[in-house]
Amino acid sequence: MNVFSIFAGPVATVLRGIHYALSHYVGLKASSGPAWALSIILLTITVRLLLFPLFVKQIHSQRRMQQLAPQIKELQTRHKGDRETLNKELMGLYKDNNANPISGCLPLVLQLPVFFALFRVMNEFRPKNGQFHAKYGLSEELLKQGAHAKIFGAPISAALNSSPALLHELNGSQTAVRIVAVVMIVLMGASTFWTQRQMMARAGTTVDKQQQQVQKFMLYVLPFSFAIFGFSFPIGVLLYWLTTNLWSMGQQH
Repeated sequence: MNVFSIFAGPVATVLRGIHYALSHYVGLKASSGPAWALSIILLTITVRLLLFPLFVKQIHSQRRMQQLAPQIKELQTRHKGDRETLNKELMGLYKDNNANPISGCLPLVLQLPVFFALFRVMNEFRPKNGQFHAKYGLSEELLKQGAHAKIFGAPISAALNSSPALLHELNGSQTAVRIVAVVMIVLMGASTFWTQRQMMARAGTTVDKQQQQVQKFMLYVLPFSFAIFGFSFPIGVLLYWLTTNLWSMGQQH
């Protein structure tokens, strides 16, 4: 069992609880697309609220980095060509002032286990040989309901690379799945790019060249990676990441 399987149980429990509340207290039909789509969106918001204290610490650290910018530039000038001494001096400066130059990446890193855990959970909404098997605390009935729930005609458990046989079992349209998946993948990649660009703009010149290179790498590679691997992500997982990107954009703004 890997780390993502460990997270899958809690993720499924929260998803089940939200879905129960929406279907029993809000009045949404349990098997409907809106009930399951909102469950995933509210799961995303729950995760982001839990990470909010970390975001506050991230902002405080970045403000300290901005205040240290003149000293950082001075060290870079003084130790130009001496990478080892420069790194040592910078680490000492960060430590003395309780600043963390990589704090902007922490929320993303901590979200990844939840992201891949949800990927595992969503895979259980796909029938195996026409059958659903209870797992991660989700009953066969819940899995069946979620499997057939649709967003704009696309089952939330389907992916861009889903086979015609699976889509037939889910009563889904291949055209609808392709359209919804492509639109969400494009939006996910674009919002990932913009979110990373926001973080770089906020950090400004308070990071050294090596860290700037890491940020540029993430700026272009992350959106491209999600665009490449997104073809295998279920619609529900794409909805999760798109929601968290929109939340990040608003939160950083």
